[in-house]
Amino acid sequence: MSENDTTNGGYTAHRNHDGYKELYHWVYVAGFCLLTGVVDFIFLWPESHHGAFLVLAAAWSLVTIYEMAVRGWTSDWIIAGVFFWFVAAQVANAVIGPIREPMIPPIVGWLQPANEPTPPNGCDRVPPDRRPTGSPVVLIGNSTFVPSNPTNYDAIQIGNCMGLGIRRGPSGTAISTDLYSRNGQLIGKLRDNGFSLAGDQRLTVERSGDLSALIVHDQEGAELLYVRLLNPGAIRIRGIFSCPIPQLQWIAVTDDGIVDPRHNTFVIGCAVGGRVGMRIGP
Repeated sequence: MSENDTTNGGYTAHRNHDGYKELYHWVYVAGFCLLTGVVDFIFLWPESHHGAFLVLAAAWSLVTIYEMAVRGWTSDWIIAGVFFWFVAAQVANAVIGPIREPMIPPIVGWLQPANEPTPPNGCDRVPPDRRPTGSPVVLIGNSTFVPSNPTNYDAIQIGNCMGLGIRRGPSGTAISTDLYSRNGQLIGKLRDNGFSLAGDQRLTVERSGDLSALIVHDQEGAELLYVRLLNPGAIRIRGIFSCPIPQLQWIAVTDDGIVDPRHNTFVIGCAVGGRVGMRIGP
């Protein structure tokens, strides 16, 4: 073999060695970035989206500083590269949004009657001696219900779902029902004013300062349930009452009326006696 052949062969081997070094270098860089991203999103993402993006930006900034420095970039460009990653992190966080922690619904406790007057209603014309003793006037939109049993009754029953149960005990009043969206999705369960959520659903639960009202909003802010004890003898109810069993049905109850999805209105006037104030569906 000639001297030139040896020289050319050595040059080829040296060039291949440099190529392998470059390849291994980028494997390490890519592996570091990938591993950082995986660890970041496994451990930090569930806790804080913003924090996960910032840690990822910091890790990739270190790689950017090293790579740009060894390749001869000026400090101005290196700072610009780092700035790019942190701006990208802020933009990504703004687009995706912060994490929303599942709400832990509070135990509302017993509801207590306020001291407000009873509004005019359809049962005003019914003499007290013809009403069940001790039963409250339950205001459902523009309809009124006086239950037979003042301590345990359902104000509204939709389909075969659990009704809006109202139970009065020595310490106050408790509400129990299942809460569904208008499309029939179970959102949560209310048992004696204590809540449990279905899946990753979210609710906002409020109560008035005097403990006379229980108010529930869904994650879009729509009022699902409003129950207020106006006084010891009157209860106001409104909200969205839905049931998918055996088929989807729902009504919207406001202070002024009751409507269904087809904008049909319901009026029961005054119902005296019985365990259920308003029943819709089978």
